[in-house]
Amino acid sequence: MKILIIGGTGLVSRPLASTLVRQGHHVTVFNRGKTGLKHDAPIDTIRGDRNNLGEFQQIMAGREFDAVIDMICSTTAQAQCDQRVFAGRTGHLIFCSTVAVYGNTQTNIPTTEGHIPIPISAAAKEKLSCERVFMEAQRSGRLNVTIFRLGETFGPGSPLLDNLGPASGCIERLRRGLPVVICGDGNGLKQSLYCEDAARAIALAAGNRRTWGEIYNLTGPDIITWDQHTQKIAAAIGAPVPRIYHISTDMLLKMAPGRYPILAESHRFHCVYSGDKLRRDLPQFRHAVPFDEGVRRTVAWMDANPALLPPSRHSDHDRWISRFDAVTDGIRAGNVATQ
Repeated sequence: MKILIIGGTGLVSRPLASTLVRQGHHVTVFNRGKTGLKHDAPIDTIRGDRNNLGEFQQIMAGREFDAVIDMICSTTAQAQCDQRVFAGRTGHLIFCSTVAVYGNTQTNIPTTEGHIPIPISAAAKEKLSCERVFMEAQRSGRLNVTIFRLGETFGPGSPLLDNLGPASGCIERLRRGLPVVICGDGNGLKQSLYCEDAARAIALAAGNRRTWGEIYNLTGPDIITWDQHTQKIAAAIGAPVPRIYHISTDMLLKMAPGRYPILAESHRFHCVYSGDKLRRDLPQFRHAVPFDEGVRRTVAWMDANPALLPPSRHSDHDRWISRFDAVTDGIRAGNVATQ
């Protein structure tokens, strides 16, 4: 098939392009070409700015593809543009959405695709609006659409996430045997999806009629706690068994307003989503990369690319932990005044 990927240089879209080429497809990517990343497979490239909708329509005019995979659509206007551009010009459109559309105040665990979405952030609200544009195009017969709601995804090209956000500071603390902070009691549930596994699932759906008109959760295979997540990372990189401090979410967000947006939106809640529907319709899909191997690959990339990592958000942790110890020691001694 002739397949267009809108994106093609991101955490999932880069291995997706390579996977599709290995499967024998003719792949074209559309992006600005600013990352400097090179593919390890023969892939055609169209340069352009996805945010310039007029330019995008002009570039795509007259082009036809068997499948289009939009990995970066993030606004209602972009989704409407896709609908105008590709209706009648592609056999299948795949849209990459996010589990953040659910809002993560989960009342059903694991959350299925039928759960009513109540997004929290502006970005998640826009993703849900995009979904509705594409599903209306499906209902009206203008496009054959498949939507993937990706869960937390990791791999080379992006830093690991810990409970509070990007884990660049956490990795260093684990290696040095320093204590790390996790919100609540550390028993919040989560899943982690390796980028190449995400790419394989999306590639299997391309052109697959069984997936048309469907929305799928695409998440990791294992459900673990945040404490276990931290312990598994430490074991994978050969660090000591981590010393974990549990501090209430409300306290963390008050002590550092605006510093931990991922914690505020999602990591404070259970983040567990059902993959049963995906396994039903794509029974050949398997998660191939174990978590510990994915961690080693990702941390190796982080070590090799320090300039690409966000600043550490862990600078205050020793001070917080010192105060936490003082309070708890004072309570044990019956001297609450140490607070």
